[in-house]
Amino acid sequence: MIVWLASYPKSGNTWLRIFLAQLIRDGAPVSINDIRFGAIASSREAFDASTGFDSSLLTADEIETLRREVYLDRARENSETLYCKVHDAFVTTPAGQPLFPKEVTESVVYLVRDPRDVAVSLAHHANQPDFDVVIDWMNNPNYCLADERDRQAPQLRQRLLTWSQHVTSWMGSGLPTLIVRYEDLVNRPQESFGNIVDFLHISATAQEITHSIEGCDFNRLRAEEQKAGFTERPPRSTAFFREGKAGSWRGQLSNDQATTIARQHAATIRRLGYDETTNGNTT
Repeated sequence: MIVWLASYPKSGNTWLRIFLAQLIRDGAPVSINDIRFGAIASSREAFDASTGFDSSLLTADEIETLRREVYLDRARENSETLYCKVHDAFVTTPAGQPLFPKEVTESVVYLVRDPRDVAVSLAHHANQPDFDVVIDWMNNPNYCLADERDRQAPQLRQRLLTWSQHVTSWMGSGLPTLIVRYEDLVNRPQESFGNIVDFLHISATAQEITHSIEGCDFNRLRAEEQKAGFTERPPRSTAFFREGKAGSWRGQLSNDQATTIARQHAATIRRLGYDETTNGNTT
């Protein structure tokens, strides 16, 4: 069976994977370049290996239809639970079936983050100096990752939809889902990481959870990246582990930009318990 670790980009997915990797390895230190925990659902290499096809010869729609079959086969071939990182929205394939099949899904941990912080983090991640461009991405129902014409890119196309559509697609997937706010992981790590451990039925003591939280301290991850680099960092990005804070948008987005995001995604922001106001914004 598969546990999907799902999120819109820059919402804490890699942080969660490092935490779980350390916990399942009995707290042994895990290098950011040796996570080896949670296959990435959009990996071109894994897709090619599973299907025996050269994906560069297929269209994005053909690949998406086959991706569902890859997940079915992968789950059936493994006796242990598979943890799989996902940035796609919960969408249907061109053949009309859910991309992520219920038949082999054990559960979903969906990480969500204040969209204003997502905009800032994604802009730095993509080395995009114009926040307005990223805000447009987040409000574009046709927005995709890895949708370039280069069919040799390491990642397959991932349909994100708008930020709100991404969130609500997973919340309405009908799969057993735990919604986890990034801000709660930052501000209440013991409780929030502990809730994830309980939801996934992982046997761990409070001390083991604490040890694993300490092992994925953001300052340590950032220092390791600065020293050794990070294989998952995009070439155009200057740093993958940048700040890891909650609410830093207040010092970087203009009031108009913050207000635009709050208006565009007001219903979802309210549903998740985020503050819609931009009071206290410093720019």
